[in-house]
Amino acid sequence: MLTDREIFESTVLIVDDELNNIELLEQILSQEGYSSLISTKDSRMAQELYVKHQPDLVILDLMMPYLNGFEVIERLSEIEKDSYAPILVLTAQADYDNRLRALEGGARDFLGKPFDYLEVLCRTRNILEVRILHKKLRSEEH
Repeated sequence: MLTDREIFESTVLIVDDELNNIELLEQILSQEGYSSLISTKDSRMAQELYVKHQPDLVILDLMMPYLNGFEVIERLSEIEKDSYAPILVLTAQADYDNRLRALEGGARDFLGKPFDYLEVLCRTRNILEVRILHKKLRSEEH
């Protein structure tokens, strides 16, 4: 069983080109108790920040300039090719084709915008639980 401390000390990376979305997500997560939040408006920074901070969750927009979310998923999945890429897609492009493409590309879950506060928290926690358990299992194997 995981403790709240393990969940709330997890590192979360938010990648969204809209500052308002980043600020809202940071507010929601910090009010819930999450203490390690990193964010960027520039999708080109996602891979570098991922390598540097090794987040337990990436909350990712799909439609961004420079690199779209699908390209970011591909790059992050390559880093985690032997592991569990912890990606939660959060986008206004919530049609079936985009959802399926994101999930098939390596995203673990999907939320449409506008999003529900409680649903963001539930899906965040679900992915974090799997990520933490996956990391524990891998460390026991080595």
